[in-house]
Amino acid sequence: MVTKVKLCVLSVPAEFNEEQREMTKQAAELIGIKVERIISEPTAAALAYGIHKRNNVRYVLVIDIGGGTTDVSLLSVQGGMFSTQAMAGNNRLGGQDFNQNLFNYILTLINDNNIKTDPNFLQHLRIEVEKCKLDLSVSNQCTINSKWIITRELFEEINQDLFKKIIEPLDRIFAYINSDINDDDDDDDTSNKLTVNNVDEIVLVGGSTRMLKIRQLIEDYFHKMPNIEIDPDVAVTHGVSIQAGILGGVWPLTVSATEVRTAVEKIHIET
Repeated sequence: MVTKVKLCVLSVPAEFNEEQREMTKQAAELIGIKVERIISEPTAAALAYGIHKRNNVRYVLVIDIGGGTTDVSLLSVQGGMFSTQAMAGNNRLGGQDFNQNLFNYILTLINDNNIKTDPNFLQHLRIEVEKCKLDLSVSNQCTINSKWIITRELFEEINQDLFKKIIEPLDRIFAYINSDINDDDDDDDTSNKLTVNNVDEIVLVGGSTRMLKIRQLIEDYFHKMPNIEIDPDVAVTHGVSIQAGILGGVWPLTVSATEVRTAVEKIHIET
C-alpha cells in the first residue's frame, strides 16, 4: 500500500543559515510536503545515539567525513536541548581524496602509456581503488585489478598527509572555544578551558570514518573510543526518524529533544 507523505522532518548541514534552511523548507513544500522541523545533521547523529536521554553528557563532538568534505561540530546538550558551540571543517578533504592518492600511486606502477591514457581502463581502475579502500577497513590487504597487492600499511603511508589533516579541524575547534572563554574571562583562568577530557561522547558520521586509521587517530586524540555502533552512512537518517517520532508522539521516549539555533559560523580550513 502506497501512502502519500504529507509531513516530514529534514536534516541540513550544520553551517546552513536561516535563509538556506528556509529555502530547503520551501523546496519540500513545492512538492506538497509540510516540514515540521529542520535540524542540523550533527544534532540528528547525536539523536541516533540517544544522547538526548543521558543526564551525564554535556559535550558531544560529531565528526562527519564523507566523500568530499570533513566537518566537525561541537554540541552542548542539556535537558534534551542541543546547541552548536563550534564548527570547523575542510570542504576539500574526503574519501575521494584518499582514492585519488591511491589511484595516482597505481599509475606510477604502470609503464604502458597507452593503458595509462585509456579512459575505459582508468574508469575501471577508479572502481577497483574504491573497492580496495573499503576492503582495507576489514582486511589487512586488498588486490587491485588482480595484479597489485595493497596492504593497509601501504595505503596509510600513501595517504599520510591526508590523515594528518583530519586532526586540524579538531585543533581549530578547541582553539576557537578557548579563545572565546579567554575573551570573557579577564583572569585568563586555564581551569575554565575546554579540553579533550570535557568531551563526553564522540559520534562518527559518513562512510569515510570506516577507515581504521581515522578511527585510531580520533581515539588517540581523545583517549577514548568514538561511537561506532550505528552505520555511519545512516546515523543522520536514524536521528531524523527519531526526531519525527518524538514530534509525532509515537516514539517511546520520556525525554523530548530540541535544537537551539545559534549564530556560530563554521571555521573553514583551506587546503
